[in-house]
Amino acid sequence: MKRKLRGLTGNLEGSDNVLLAAVSLLLLLGAVVVYGAGSFNHQAAVAPLGQHFFLVKHLSMIGLGILLMVGLMHVDYHWYKQPLFMWGGLLLGLVLVAVTLMTKDGRVINRWVTIMGFTFQPVEVAKLALIFFLAERLAWLKAGGRLTPGRLALVLAMGPLPLIFLLINQPNFGNVL
Repeated sequence: MKRKLRGLTGNLEGSDNVLLAAVSLLLLLGAVVVYGAGSFNHQAAVAPLGQHFFLVKHLSMIGLGILLMVGLMHVDYHWYKQPLFMWGGLLLGLVLVAVTLMTKDGRVINRWVTIMGFTFQPVEVAKLALIFFLAERLAWLKAGGRLTPGRLALVLAMGPLPLIFLLINQPNFGNVL
């Protein structure tokens, strides 16, 4: 058992302990804030766990995030540079944001999407995909020589500009910034 646990967390040995401590502290403070705010919510009165509903939901998402982190630590970072991941992630993010543009009487119905019981804002997927896309494209351009304004404009036209256009039509100006 101890060997399996060491195999799962072996990558933590060379990690940035200050960063892990800061993130852990923020997660703890976030849980306290969620408990404080959720216990007085009118939805908590009818929820199955009562005033603890939002805290349990928040802690389960933290647990899911930790499992995802440990799993992704075992993925070679070169995989994220693959065109299928980079372009596929960007396309998936743009399509999910475009789905939220469905309107009723000229007004956006919802900025949230539910897939397999998880409700999330697609713009968060798009922002993460955009980070991977821009990092790879700009590193590729830089490695190939000079980064000219024309090449930079082409990269921006392929990545951020379509997302900005979709978010302005939503309207979701906070995420545009």
